[in-house]
Amino acid sequence: MHNLSKIALVGSVVLGAALFSIGCGGDSACCSGNAVVAKVNLLASNNIKDGVLPANIHTLSVNGLNSSSTSTIQRADWTVYSDCSKTSVIDTAQATSKDDIVSLDLGNPGQHAVCVVVTDANGLTDEDCQCITVAPLNGPTPVISPTTIKTGCPLDASKSVSHSASGQIKSYKWTLGSLTGTTFATTATTNTPANASRVCLTVTDSNNNSNGTCQNVSPHTAPTAVIKVWNSNDAAQSDIPAGSPLSKNVQYNLSCAGTRDDCPIDAEDIECKWNASSFKAVNGSCDVAESARAYYIKDCFDNAQHPGGHGVQTTTPSTASALISSITLCGSATEFDCVEVKMTATDKLHGNLQTTTSKVFKAQ
Repeated sequence: MHNLSKIALVGSVVLGAALFSIGCGGDSACCSGNAVVAKVNLLASNNIKDGVLPANIHTLSVNGLNSSSTSTIQRADWTVYSDCSKTSVIDTAQATSKDDIVSLDLGNPGQHAVCVVVTDANGLTDEDCQCITVAPLNGPTPVISPTTIKTGCPLDASKSVSHSASGQIKSYKWTLGSLTGTTFATTATTNTPANASRVCLTVTDSNNNSNGTCQNVSPHTAPTAVIKVWNSNDAAQSDIPAGSPLSKNVQYNLSCAGTRDDCPIDAEDIECKWNASSFKAVNGSCDVAESARAYYIKDCFDNAQHPGGHGVQTTTPSTASALISSITLCGSATEFDCVEVKMTATDKLHGNLQTTTSKVFKAQ
């Protein structure tokens, strides 16, 4: 009986070892623990007290000095987020060593997450974050307008800066990349340079108090396209809603007033290209896919198909009478029941981005 107990004990030990080996490889993380550990290290030169930077300071010097790995840490990726919930990115930096000191821009007053992701030679990663507070500013409060910056669009600081309680604004300085970057303008207004990915503004008041803020430059989006259609005999130029009836043998004027690019305050350079078509209704409805339409005239701005029945094909977003177009409906009684007016707006300043819009009307 004693020998049997010994055998049973030895057997259970062997079985346990076998189960441990099956469930966990000798070099896996579940056996050895996390092989890489990230750690945000805030340099003493930041003079942080209770997680708060000194007044008027929003840059932070950090490294990953206390990060560790059973291998070699080969990369440290730093990210600053707009709040401690990591909603959106404010700044980033990369280092090839955990010991490398990087400077991060925390932006406007408030709480921001400062995070580092370290990667070791085995490809293992870990992340550590600290929540840092940028104190309310003393002196002027710089605000970049517009809030969404696009390449080539105007920037205007003079209308959006809260003046210091102790003095008036003395100077504005625009820079690229960071508040210590290359200056490209020293006036309140300027245009975003074509090579800018980040723009910063430093404002100084008459008491020499200075504060700065930065924003990323966003890519351009396609223009907003707006079309207006009205009876040429209507002096009020009342826009006719889509789905309304248009009369045959009548001229209708076309305007793209209201069409604009995504720069909020610059001169427009938009090209509006018009087209129109007439087609048969299906079961009394003009809601017919283009591929299924029985066209009477497919391109009403084609002189061969519709001679003399249209105005200029290209206009600009203006209500001036010289910059509108027109289309005259044919008088055919049976060949068509529906008319579509279509316009493609092209942003000629910012990469020829395009937006197409249309209105479909009944014809009677």
